[in-house]
Amino acid sequence: MLLLLLLTACSSSGLIDKQAIEGGPGQDIGVALGNFNSRAAAPYDATTEDAYTIDIEVSNNSDGDVTVTRIAISPGESGAYSISSTSQKFDETIAEGEDHLFTLSLRGRQTRRLAPNEGADVTVRVVVTLSNGDSYFYSFAVPVRIGRS
Repeated sequence: MLLLLLLTACSSSGLIDKQAIEGGPGQDIGVALGNFNSRAAAPYDATTEDAYTIDIEVSNNSDGDVTVTRIAISPGESGAYSISSTSQKFDETIAEGEDHLFTLSLRGRQTRRLAPNEGADVTVRVVVTLSNGDSYFYSFAVPVRIGRS
């Protein structure tokens, strides 16, 4: 009986409906990276922190309106350049079949010199959370310009 009450309470509060969904073709929500303003390559300097903006385009591929409540960006694999996590709240409704461009700020720093033949990409994970509690997550490689010397 206690289990039934707990499941009923969770169901009515929406806790069971929430899910994390790996993004990709055929999902209700599509995410693409737009402009990422990277600085010109400069000599390696571990003391310099850079400020960036990144555009996240969210497409509503579902059969109804969706409301984006949060977008979070976190670092993926570490390399010669790292970014710090960022998250921003929104209350943006996207109509069925429409797209919306969100701009987020983040910070990054070159942590070491590039190794020979190493690419200057930063892997990021983007999580888009909707008002129904569902979250869609995507991973992207973002090219940055960093010094090799």
